[in-house]
Amino acid sequence: MYKGLFKTETYNAQKPTINMVDWVEPTLYNNGTSTVLLNGMEILPGDSFILGPSGVEVSGFVNLVFPETGKHDIKVNYTILKKICQ
Repeated sequence: MYKGLFKTETYNAQKPTINMVDWVEPTLYNNGTSTVLLNGMEILPGDSFILGPSGVEVSGFVNLVFPETGKHDIKVNYTILKKICQ
């Protein structure tokens, strides 16, 4: 078993780059009113997208492309592992 910290990051047109450093199971949620592009894939309002495989620490970055209109509200939930518990 692991001990970890749950975190949430917010992204929009002013902050479009997701920079992951050892994130576990990052999941993107489109809470906005318009479709956002993630590496060319459309994420519709109300949809979610898992950014990494289960149980793996993920590092890297992806860029979001936002349309000019609409409410832009992207949330990414993830965990940072702190230590192994016994």
